[in-house]
Amino acid sequence: MLPPRFEMDSAPNEEQVVRRLSSLLDYLRSCHIESILPDRYAGLNARNTDEIRAWAFKLAAGGKDTYSLSAAGRCWLGEIREAFAAAARRLDEFSAARMQRDAA
Repeated sequence: MLPPRFEMDSAPNEEQVVRRLSSLLDYLRSCHIESILPDRYAGLNARNTDEIRAWAFKLAAGGKDTYSLSAAGRCWLGEIREAFAAAARRLDEFSAARMQRDAA
């Protein structure tokens, strides 16, 4: 479970979602977590909303990646998948709210 500062559900806007996810990735890089992840995730970033959605999709589609990982690798990959999925859901909530506002 990630610390509360990285939670996406409480992010007040899209900018905060991007900032929190970027901070999480910076934290994980400082711990050298990327060395235990599959090579296909070497370019993992969260610089904007489109990139977050794209990575959330890639991470969700990579279900068999855990077979060759250590227990720590499986754990961290699961946390990263969850964080990107939560960020994508939160971004979708903002988009839906904006569409409803525009339609009104």
